Parts: sequence; structure tokens; C-alpha cells
Amino acid sequence: MTGFEIPTAILGSAYAEPMEHGWLLPDKPAERRDGRRPSTR
Repeated sequence: MTGFEIPTAILGSAYAEPMEHGWLLPDKPAERRDGRRPSTR
């Protein structure tokens, strides 16, 4: 496993609001964060 991965998958429902998301940035350890991932636009 590289540092650019979440160690365990985040599983959720296709219909429910996401409970958490993975935050991935180069040269930093991966994080699990609460809620929906912010948009990139």
C-alpha cells in the first residue's frame, strides 16, 4: 500500500448522505474525514 491510499474502503449507500470521505493529498498521509467531500469547482 502506498501513502496515497485509505487503508480500508469507505462503504456507503447509493441513496444516503455520505458519512465520511477520504482526503488524499500528495506527500501527506491519507485521512478519513466526516461528511461529503467538497466539490472541486
